Amino acid sequence: NQLLLYKNKGLRESLSTKKKRKNYSRKLNLQKEGEYYRGVEWWSPRSFKRASERQAQKEQDELEENLQKAERKQIKASNALLKKRLQEEKRVKRERLKEEREKEKERKA
Repeated sequence: NQLLLYKNKGLRESLSTKKKRKNYSRKLNLQKEGEYYRGVEWWSPRSFKRASERQAQKEQDELEENLQKAERKQIKASNALLKKRLQEEKRVKRERLKEEREKEKERKA
């Protein structure tokens, strides 16, 4: 019993450390686009704030782009389904008309 408890405790600890490792953070890009590294630079709190705002805006833009992609994908899928349904209806209509023509031929013959 104690062995099982010890084993479970070890598994829980390894699982918790594994979960802790998954928290990756992105590097904050302090340089604006178009700026080049010119040696040692000192960053003010204002520049950190601006960089974090740029990063937040960039993430927001990426999120909006992903949502638009998902919406386009959903629209494309619904259009494909509608097109398939219309083709099926046309096929059924053609078959029905063909059967009616065959019955008409049999009546005339």
